Amino acid sequence: MPKRRSAAATGRTPLILGALAILALLVFAGGELFAFLSSDHGRVLLYRHLHLGDRAHVVRLIGKRVHAGLRDAGVAPSETKEGPGSGTAALRWTVQLPRSGSPMKANAGITREVERGGGVVLSGRERTLDRDGLAVTLVVGLPGFATHEIVIERPGLPEKGDARGKEADEDDAPAAEPPAIALVLFGFGDDDASDRAILKREQPFAVALSAAAEGHEKMLRAARGGAHEIVLLVPMEPERYPTTNPGPGTLLVSMSAGKIESMTRGYLREAGGAIAVANYMGSMATQDEPFVRALYRALQKEGVGFLHLSPAPRAVCRAMAASEGVAYDTPDFTLDAETKPGRGKALAAAWEAVLERAGRHGDALVMMRATPAALEFLDAQLAKKDGPLFRLVAPSTVLHRAPAN
Repeated sequence: MPKRRSAAATGRTPLILGALAILALLVFAGGELFAFLSSDHGRVLLYRHLHLGDRAHVVRLIGKRVHAGLRDAGVAPSETKEGPGSGTAALRWTVQLPRSGSPMKANAGITREVERGGGVVLSGRERTLDRDGLAVTLVVGLPGFATHEIVIERPGLPEKGDARGKEADEDDAPAAEPPAIALVLFGFGDDDASDRAILKREQPFAVALSAAAEGHEKMLRAARGGAHEIVLLVPMEPERYPTTNPGPGTLLVSMSAGKIESMTRGYLREAGGAIAVANYMGSMATQDEPFVRALYRALQKEGVGFLHLSPAPRAVCRAMAASEGVAYDTPDFTLDAETKPGRGKALAAAWEAVLERAGRHGDALVMMRATPAALEFLDAQLAKKDGPLFRLVAPSTVLHRAPAN
């Protein structure tokens, strides 16, 4: 005869099932809460209301929303110039729209995306520019913490003739100054004779030289002797290191902050006057906040900015630059594959894009591989019968300066 369950055991069964159900609900709710707080929106709200999290990371997250708003408004990335703030906010972005652009549409897109991401528009104002131009300035971020000042400008109408409606005599008008192109040549070290010939040129370009590769001391001396500005390529840890390896002297994320700082300062002192440090590889290092903080501490002490080459999607360098007091730049163009033999049409098309950007913004910072084909093309552009459509300028005149302490 089967044994009957006791009444007590039967009565406990619903309680156990109920407790398990509540536990499952708590686990589910906890998982959802953790997922939310780990999201971009959750991290912004956590910092906004409880001041928990990393300040530089919040700047980066708000910046992502600003980019999304500009993209939704149809603003191309090339129309945005980013730099350190001047006191109002951590960063200052200038958006140069074409005459047909709409600052109000960009304003609406930024406001919508920033608020969707947990941020707020702290202030906004309009002002008119000459000849029916318009500028809209927004300050966005969190209450008590301005992350971005965004200036959106639409130019006015082209200047016409005198008050009687006659067109101005173009022959009597002063010629407009051609836009500036700041050129940084890279790709040295394969041919000593070619390298020496390039460094003897008198054009005001800069050269990007390795801080640690074999024979780098000789190249640095030659560059200084030729009075060329130096962008120092510091090897930094890439993803899949050491399978992918920048070579000797690489700065690693596993190094202590003190060692990263001391090695970087040593490289700069050996270079003897670099205008900027640039990353050679570094896709892993530039995503690591402690690494970037140590790197920036060295740059801040040496008074040198950071030129970020091929930024990784999750790199933290831009967002941390303002808070660490370091000037940050990225090249407007990098001409590499186009400079190979037989790629003349591709190089010409890329150069047209460079000139178009420089014409709209007044200047362009260009990295170009120093191949014979590239230098021959550059010489042809400078030797045009009616004169070049641009001015070559020293890159130090275009790079940002560190914000004042």
